Amino acid sequence: KTTAGYAFGPFKHYRLEVLLTRNGSFGSQIVGPGVSEFGIIGLNGCSPHGSIYPRDALPQPVSLSTGNSMVASYPGTGVAMTGWYLHTGKAENSEDVDPAFFSVWGTNDTPYLGDGSCAVVSNVDRWYDNAYAYEVDWCGAKWTKVGSPSWTYGQGDPFWEWMLLTISLPLERGSEGLSTFLLKPPWYRYVLYWVAGDITVAFGNFLAVGSAICRGALPHKWAHF
Repeated sequence: KTTAGYAFGPFKHYRLEVLLTRNGSFGSQIVGPGVSEFGIIGLNGCSPHGSIYPRDALPQPVSLSTGNSMVASYPGTGVAMTGWYLHTGKAENSEDVDPAFFSVWGTNDTPYLGDGSCAVVSNVDRWYDNAYAYEVDWCGAKWTKVGSPSWTYGQGDPFWEWMLLTISLPLERGSEGLSTFLLKPPWYRYVLYWVAGDITVAFGNFLAVGSAICRGALPHKWAHF
């Protein structure tokens, strides 16, 4: 079960899987995740490097890059999350391999990479062919989707719906190219989506009932003035 105040988790391992790069590469054309750091954000809404009070930030993960993925592992029973952060690649002129679309996954299983063959990226006809799954098996572990660059509200379970919208990361390299993604919608978006819609429906029902009552209670000629 998700810890109160968090969007997902806790999970011991999180994985950033890059499906499309800035230069249009996808599938077996992708040779790496294209980022220098990836991790999870806690309740304070900040990456470890940007937290005013470091004690409130989640610990630095142990990270491993393989295939088109970067895996961030956390100690103990894992951590819950409200979002994630990433740094662009450190190498100069590496902008072309920046992620343009990715999925974020979480698991409490222990992935086994072995010789790395389980992480080899297979070829696909379209970059988004593997973007629709909500659960996958990868390197001996079962992973649950917990993020993508853009999202909207679902109509039940799952609550989150991940959208096929690409992004453009900062052109700055390394930690200067920090991007954060929070699954904490602003209050007005929540009100417009959930509350305003219900109020509109309720008001419409009220008018319909009121009209029916008036038509039944008033003389026929008055009800049709």
